[in-house]
Formats: sequence, C-alpha cells, structure tokens
Amino acid sequence: MPLARPSKCHFAPVFWLTAERIARYRFASDLFGEFRQKMEHVPASEQKRIQRICDSSAVQLDSTHPPTQYRLRSLQHHQVMTPRYVPDSKLKNQLEEEFARLEKLSQRYLLDDIRAAL
Repeated sequence: MPLARPSKCHFAPVFWLTAERIARYRFASDLFGEFRQKMEHVPASEQKRIQRICDSSAVQLDSTHPPTQYRLRSLQHHQVMTPRYVPDSKLKNQLEEEFARLEKLSQRYLLDDIRAAL
C-alpha cells in the first residue's frame, strides 16, 4: 500500500513499536519487511480515517504559501506522466540489491541503538 507523505507520519508509532518488539524479543530478522507486512494489513477504514485527518488539518499561513493542504490537493490532481527513461531490468536489479544492502545496514544500526537504550 503506497502511502502519501502526510499519512506516513501517522504510522510512525507502528514503525517504532515494531522496531522495539524486534529489538527486544528478536522474533523476526527483517524489520522493514515486518513493517511492510503490517502496512499491507491496515484496514481501508483506517486509511480513510487518516486521510480525513490530513484533509481537515488546520490551514496555517506561515512561511508556506499557498498552504500545504492546498498544495498537496493540487499535486494529487495533476496528471501522472510516463517517465522518459525506464531502467532496464539489470540496472533495476542492481538498484534493488543496493537498497536491500542499505536497508540491512540501517536496520542493524537502528536495532543496536534500540537495544542499547532498553
């Protein structure tokens, strides 16, 4: 389930709870995979609830103009363009392998830090 950026912040507690449980009980070895699995099972009603929260957040005129809520709404209604460049399968696989290595490395550092704090 791809999430919009404003929605992601609402799931931060789920991520940290998952990370803490894995750090403490070691029931899984793949933090990000476990988190992705949890996100796949978020009910549609919860997704709608979070979208309503994002839509109804108070509009503030601060350093951003137009307000963020209106900019996001405008972006959601823009036509999605087909990219001119699409990497071939070899490059795509190389990128996925690189991201997998970075995920494992960041997972190790994150879980080590959480375990040290427990």
